[in-house]
Amino acid sequence: MMKDKLKFISKKVGIILVLYVVLMAVFTGAMTRSYSLNDKKIINHVYESAQTIEKEGVYPRVILNAEKAQLDNFTDSWMLTIAMGIDGKTPIDSAMSCYYKFNEDSEDKADNLLRVVRGEKTEEYEYTRYWHGYQVFLRPLLKIFNYEEIRYINMFGIMGLFIIAAYLLKEKIGAGSAVAFLISMLMSMIIIVPMSMQFSSIYYVTMISIVLLAMCSKKIMKKDLMYVFFFLVGAFTSFFDLLTAPIMTLGFSLIVYSYLELKENSIGKNTVEIISKSFSWSMGYIMTWSGKWIIAELITKKNVITNALDQVLSRTSSQVNEVSISKIDVIIKNVSKYTEGVNIKLILAIIVIALIFFIIMKKKNSINMLPTLLVAFYPIVYYVVMTNHAFIHFWFTYRNLTVSCFAILSFILYTIDFDRYKKQTTI
Repeated sequence: MMKDKLKFISKKVGIILVLYVVLMAVFTGAMTRSYSLNDKKIINHVYESAQTIEKEGVYPRVILNAEKAQLDNFTDSWMLTIAMGIDGKTPIDSAMSCYYKFNEDSEDKADNLLRVVRGEKTEEYEYTRYWHGYQVFLRPLLKIFNYEEIRYINMFGIMGLFIIAAYLLKEKIGAGSAVAFLISMLMSMIIIVPMSMQFSSIYYVTMISIVLLAMCSKKIMKKDLMYVFFFLVGAFTSFFDLLTAPIMTLGFSLIVYSYLELKENSIGKNTVEIISKSFSWSMGYIMTWSGKWIIAELITKKNVITNALDQVLSRTSSQVNEVSISKIDVIIKNVSKYTEGVNIKLILAIIVIALIFFIIMKKKNSINMLPTLLVAFYPIVYYVVMTNHAFIHFWFTYRNLTVSCFAILSFILYTIDFDRYKKQTTI
C-alpha cells in the first residue's frame, strides 16, 4: 500500500519536473523570439505612445474620481521603455535582462519615457527579476500599433473573454455562478482594465483559466491532471504578471473547479482538494519566478538571484520609507478601497436580498461546499505576506479581493434552492 502510494507521488512529481523544464525552455524561447524583432518600428510606435501618455498624465482617473478608478500609465510607461529593447548584446541577453534607459532628471516613469524617446542622455539598467512575459505580445504589437490602438484591441480581448466566461459559467454551473462572477468583476473596475496594460495580464490569465475549466474540466479530471492545470495557471501568472493581483488566477480557478467537480464530495475531501490545488498553483508560481532568476544569472553573468531576493525581502517587509506599518493597516487599506463608494451599498444590498432568499429557500446538503469560503481569505493572506507591496500599491492590489467577493457570493447563491422558487411561481 505504502509502496503504491510512493510510486503514485513519484509519478506526479516526475510529470511536474518534466513540465517545468519544458515551460522554462518555452518561456525563454518566447521571450528571445520577441527580442529578435527589429527595434526600429517598435521605437517609432513607442514615440507615438509617449505623446498619448504625456497628454493623459501618470494616473488619469476614469469613470470615478477615485484611486480605484485610475489607470497605471506610470507602469505602462515602464513597460513601453523596456519594449524598446535597445542595446542588448544578443536577443537572449535582452530577453533575460529586459534593459531600459533612465534619465536621472526625470520626475517619474512617464517623464522618463518621453526623455528616452527624445534621445536625451540616459543610463542603462536592467529589470531582471520578472519574466516580463507580456513582452511576447507587446513587442510584436508595437511593430504595427501604438498605445491607443493596443488599448482598443485590448478592449475586445478583455471584454470578449468576460462575456464568454460569464456565459460558460451560466451553462456549466448555473445562473448564480454567472451572477457572482459578473458582480465581482464589475466591482473590480474591469471596465477600465483594457486601458492599462499593467492591469490586463492578470485578467487574461484569470478568464482564460475559467474558460478552459468550464470547457475541459471533465477531461482533465478523467486523466487526473487537475494538479497539472493549477501548476500551469500559477506558472503563467508568474510569467505575465507584475504583482498586480496574482491571487485572482488562483481564487477564481479554485471556486470554478469546486462548483464544477466537487459538489458531490464530502466537506473533508473538498478541503483537501482546495489545499492541494492551492499548493500546485503555488509551486507553479514560485518555481517559474525563481526559474527566471537562475536562467537570467546563468546567461547574463549578473547577480540576479541576490538582487531578486533583496527585492522579495523588501516587498514582504513591514517597512515603507523606514516607517513601520502594521499588517492590519494594510488589510484595512485594501478592503476599504474595494468596498468604498457604491460598492459597499451594492454588497450590503446583495447580502440582505440573498439572506432573505436563503431563509425562505435554503438548499439541503450545501454544507459540503463550505471549504470554498477558505478561498475568500486568500487575499488577506497575500496582504499579510506582501505587506510593503500591498501598502504602497493598494490602489490596484485591492483587486485581489475580487476573489473574496466571488467566493462568498458563489456560496450564498449555491445555498439557495432556486428550483423551489420556480416551482412555487408556476403553481
